[in-house]
Amino acid sequence: VLTPVIKGIIAFQFMNHDDVPSKDDAINIIAKLITFIEKEQEKFENLTSNVGIVIGGDIVNRVPDYTKMEFDIRTSSLGEYDRFLAVIKEKIKVLQSEYNAKIVLTKNLEILPLQCIDKKNIENISKKFDLKVGKFPGGCEAGYYENLNSPTIVFGVGNLELAHKPNEFIVVDDYIKYNNLLLQVINEIIKIYY
Repeated sequence: VLTPVIKGIIAFQFMNHDDVPSKDDAINIIAKLITFIEKEQEKFENLTSNVGIVIGGDIVNRVPDYTKMEFDIRTSSLGEYDRFLAVIKEKIKVLQSEYNAKIVLTKNLEILPLQCIDKKNIENISKKFDLKVGKFPGGCEAGYYENLNSPTIVFGVGNLELAHKPNEFIVVDDYIKYNNLLLQVINEIIKIYY
């Protein structure tokens, strides 16, 4: 998860500030960065990014001097990740120069691209732990990795018919059972690859 924070110049809307046009406030600058990221990611074949949080401004009649957002980059290629991040950093330099704003990009959490586990090992793990093989009917990251021809295991607790509905729930014993199963699968993967 990456967080760019923009610090600009504070001003009030009712004052005459030739050096702080309202279009150059921190929120509009971050909007330009978001638009850039959305368009730029289309140039990368196996990469997606998502802006999850945008925070900025604190009062109606003041030009916002501060905003931040959080976004993530998902890819199966460390090279694509690095190239995309470099492109974003260059855009940040341009925005800083163009709008006289300070933009700091920090990494809050770095999840590097997953290594592809070969299909035979996925099949062996699925058999060992009695996991069903097939397409997952819900929405999750599995589809992204399946599109990259990367074998994927999806399992979890709960009733899919209730998923993301008002009465969704899980049984505590099932939760404990699946957590233990997850640890066993992770340990099996570690034995195979590390």
